[in-house]
Amino acid sequence: MKFHSFLDGSLMESYLEKLKDMQQDLRSQVNDSEAELASLDQQLQLLNERRIALMHDIEKKKEALRNLESSISTAEVSFQKLVESSDSLIAYMKKETSEVRKFIRETRDHLKEDGNSGA
Repeated sequence: MKFHSFLDGSLMESYLEKLKDMQQDLRSQVNDSEAELASLDQQLQLLNERRIALMHDIEKKKEALRNLESSISTAEVSFQKLVESSDSLIAYMKKETSEVRKFIRETRDHLKEDGNSGA
């Protein structure tokens, strides 16, 4: 009789159903994991595209920065030369002004002397 109960389908069917339930649960987990993986792959692709765009943007900005730094350097050198030229021009103008004042004073004094000697 034991042998007959072993062959009884209800116990075997119960285990078979449990195995099938486990199979379905595992299949569902695999599907969920595959869906999550596909979502992560899509996110990674979007992130990688954004990364590439940022790298390109950074390179363009670095090039613009290098150009700006070069322009500033050139402008500073030109400005310094202009200041030096202005200093030279101011010194020259002071000298000329001094010489003209001296000439005017001497001429005025000379005219006064001539005016006093003729009187």
